[in-house]
Formats: sequence, C-alpha cells, structure tokens
Amino acid sequence: MVEKHRLFHSRTYPLLEKEAENTDLNEIRKRTAGNTGNGSGSEHGYLGIISSGFMSSIVEELLKKQNEFHAEVSHPEISHLALGLVNPLPLEKIKAFLDSNQKILVVEESEPFIEEQIRVTGKVYGKKTGHLPYGQVRPEDLEFALEHIEKEIVKPADTTLKAKKKNRVGICDDCAYLPLYRFLSTLDVRIAGDMAVPSGVHPSPLRQLMLVLRLARQSRLHVALRKRV
Repeated sequence: MVEKHRLFHSRTYPLLEKEAENTDLNEIRKRTAGNTGNGSGSEHGYLGIISSGFMSSIVEELLKKQNEFHAEVSHPEISHLALGLVNPLPLEKIKAFLDSNQKILVVEESEPFIEEQIRVTGKVYGKKTGHLPYGQVRPEDLEFALEHIEKEIVKPADTTLKAKKKNRVGICDDCAYLPLYRFLSTLDVRIAGDMAVPSGVHPSPLRQLMLVLRLARQSRLHVALRKRV
C-alpha cells in the first residue's frame, strides 16, 4: 500500500498536474465592454475573477448581463479564469493569471479552498475578506463583491447581506422537483436520498460517473436507515 502511494505521487500525480495546466476544463476568458469572447488572458488588467465548478456559470451570466445592458460597474473589463478541474490546481495558470491582474476575486462555494492557497499574494478577495459569503453564492452576492472590490475589508461574510440571507433555502425557488419534495414531506416514512442536481453541471463522461456515484450513495443511505429502524 505504501509503495503504491509513493508511485502515485512520483508517477501519476505529475501527469495529473500537467493535465490540469493544459486541459480545456480550465479556461481563461477575457472580457471587455465590447467583447464577450474568449481570449488568452495574457493582457494586463485591473480585475480578474477565479471561479470553480457551477460558480463559473454564475460569473459568466452576470458578466454577460452587465455587458448586454451596459450596467454601471466599476470595472467593465474583467478577466475570468474558470476552473473545471481543481485537484490538482493548475498552479502555473493561476500564477500567470495573478500576474496579469491587479486584483483577484475568488468565487467558490462552501469553503475558501482556492482562496486560501493564493491569498498570500495580498491582492486576493473573496470569503476571507468578507466580499462573498460562506456556503452558497448567488448572483446578488457577486454583484455586491464587485461593487465593493475597492474596499480591503468589508463586513464579515456571515453578516454581509444578512437580510437577504434570511430568505434563503437549500433548494432553488424554481426547482421542478419542489412539488415532489412537498408531497414526500407529508408521508410518515423515512426518506433519504440525493437530489443529484449537480450531476448536470459536469461534462461527459464525468456526468454519467457522478450520476452513478450519487445513485450508489442513495443505496448506502437506504441500507443504513434499515439498520437503524
């Protein structure tokens, strides 16, 4: 077991690191007030956004909306590094992105995993600086962060936009499965499972793999509940 672990780090992991740097899953998109296409990201800019997973689509939708409606933003020219593969992190690509922008906003859900690893540069903003909340990040949170990016420290993440957070729920308001969940809540039975909504955000063949893993997890939950009853 120890030998396999050593082989993984000496042979396999370096290959994964190389793939992380070259894969199309990690893409730099250069946006200006008159351009919504992709670019090399080599130009020097003021503000750059690093996002991961589903948050990348939230960032793209907001930037597209601002461009289409000519929204008043402090920094109309924003570079976006969208990360679809974060383990291992594409450190060289991230370093080049950091060097080409004066300020970096990291948009990621739950914990500040990426932010923690690059905030030593002193120009990284996100959850640790209070610009974005911990846990779920919504479009209004991103708008708040962009509007206050000039501030080094804002309110702690758990108090920022406190009034809006009171209305938050774990399921999207327009979720097509809400009627089913409401019906199931009326039954006097134990129910456990995984909504598997995130499966749709993965490209093939990862989408099929994630679906299989989530279905397997439901089976384990079912077995565990039967043992407790």
